Amino acid sequence: MGIYPSEGYIEYMDETALASMRESPKGIPSEEEAYRLALKYLRFVGVDSSQLARKSGSTELRVYRMKTERSYTDRKRGERIVGAVDLRGVCFVRWIDGMEFTGLGTAGGVVVEFGDEGKVHQLRVNWRNFQPYRLEAFPTPQQFVERIRKGLAVAVDPIPVGIKKITITKVAPFYQGIATDEKQPFLYPFADVELDLDAGGTNHFLRVTCPVVMEQ
Repeated sequence: MGIYPSEGYIEYMDETALASMRESPKGIPSEEEAYRLALKYLRFVGVDSSQLARKSGSTELRVYRMKTERSYTDRKRGERIVGAVDLRGVCFVRWIDGMEFTGLGTAGGVVVEFGDEGKVHQLRVNWRNFQPYRLEAFPTPQQFVERIRKGLAVAVDPIPVGIKKITITKVAPFYQGIATDEKQPFLYPFADVELDLDAGGTNHFLRVTCPVVMEQ
């Protein structure tokens, strides 16, 4: 178990909570049971629930679920078992002022994984003590377009040539956390921007990440 107070990071792992490759998984919690257990550990580590992301237009927590499966031969019954769940996990994402952290809980939030009989296989808490630094106005659509034209945005796919017009169809702001126990003195926002690109008769969809705050 590792506890790093100055970095706001906790990590716990118990490999014995998972069945070995020669054993069959036992007592793996259902999705609902894993969720209830995870809520208990949120309270145990003292997470501020007001800083957990909610679903849009709802007070329900936004969570991401995971599971791993294995196939094995049940020697007692003499049959092959395919797709047996041997681990379930629940990821809670942190948010501040309505902006979620990246990383599905690993870069800001809590991740809890359960193995046999609901035992904790892994618990990761990434909860740095960030304090407000300064207020910044959120960019207008035109400012985002200007930053994209200046090459300040990062695109996963190649940007088509001959673009005549850029139309923003959706903007989703995020905070860029760090998914390790490294120090992070500042928390920077960015935006996931969806674009409709007019190439003169042909339209292309593109998603880019764009800075929200420009360094002075």
